[in-house]
Amino acid sequence: MKKLFLLLLALIPVVNLQAQETSKSFIVYFNHDSYVLSETAKATLDSIVPYSKGLTSAAISVSGYTDDSGTLDYNKALAANRANAAKDYLEGKGLAVAEAGGNLYIKDKPKTPEKQRRAVIKVSGNKVIPSVASGHFEQQEFRGPEGTIIIASVAKGSTAAVTVSEYYNSTTMLAGNMNAIDVNNNILWTCGMMEICFEKKDIDPSGKFYTVKVPLNEKRKINRSVSIWLTIKGADGVLRWENTAVKITSDPEGKYYIFNLPIGTETCVKINLDIKCENDSECKVVHIATSKPYNFHKLTITDGKNSLSFSAKVNDTLYAFTTDGDGTIDLRKMVFTGVYSKNNKPRSIRARLIKMKYTSDQYGLAHCYYLDKKARPDEEKGFWAWVRRQFKKKD
Repeated sequence: MKKLFLLLLALIPVVNLQAQETSKSFIVYFNHDSYVLSETAKATLDSIVPYSKGLTSAAISVSGYTDDSGTLDYNKALAANRANAAKDYLEGKGLAVAEAGGNLYIKDKPKTPEKQRRAVIKVSGNKVIPSVASGHFEQQEFRGPEGTIIIASVAKGSTAAVTVSEYYNSTTMLAGNMNAIDVNNNILWTCGMMEICFEKKDIDPSGKFYTVKVPLNEKRKINRSVSIWLTIKGADGVLRWENTAVKITSDPEGKYYIFNLPIGTETCVKINLDIKCENDSECKVVHIATSKPYNFHKLTITDGKNSLSFSAKVNDTLYAFTTDGDGTIDLRKMVFTGVYSKNNKPRSIRARLIKMKYTSDQYGLAHCYYLDKKARPDEEKGFWAWVRRQFKKKD
């Protein structure tokens, strides 16, 4: 009997649990002169909850940063406010934050002001993971806030092996500094961008591919010209998109774009579903230029029924949109709206495209409209509103 018992024990698969020290940093970005959390920032903070709950002895610290546009004392206070904004949000989700404070860059300073305005959340602790023995992995689905699905073979019980950040509109693209510009500096018509990050320790080492399912809706319909683009770093050190030969399909119900990507050595991969605008055949580009930087955090061009797709912030005063090249949309009936912050309050500027000055770009292909003097920021109406404006500093 004793020998039979030992034999049965030998036949039962054993999961060897190992505690391994781990640390991961999450980054949220802020608008200029603001410590208000955007919806994208909140989604990033939400992803910290399952990750930290998968650790034992988890410790969370938050560091806030600013760009160089303010005074030293002002930047210290703003950096601390950004750290505390992230801390308060995490504590509202039931997590304990051990340390939070503002910092100034000494080294590893991001190159652009948009990347400098951030808070870095470091989560460390001990992760209990199963051994890599055969049979201890399974196919799991991981979802992004906007519905993107990643299917990968990961260690059983691992709930945060894959995280997804999505960039499907101007708000998330501007906050994440994601622009649909290819390696030749051509504007692309994006149907959705995302960044997928992996905990390599949890990924099945025998796996070769993972599956990505991008949700479709009324505005994001199936387009057979869409292809998969991945990032490549140019000579100037800036990441640009490069086309791939990855095959893309859709499900029978037409609810998802579906494609497989090989599992590489990268811990994070940026992906873009794009249509290349060539000779105005597939799509046309509309540029909006402003006389000064507004640091827009939301941009739209619409006539109420149809909308152009935001593609890129080319520089501080130039923004690119894309639309179908079939001519069914009358640009002259459309209205541009840009939302920005001033004194931590939202402001907007609007103008009809028909009231903008028309010109073409240096290649003669893009349709460019420049804001003229008639484009005014939104203002209160009425006599007392007019009186208040007389004593306020103009934009």
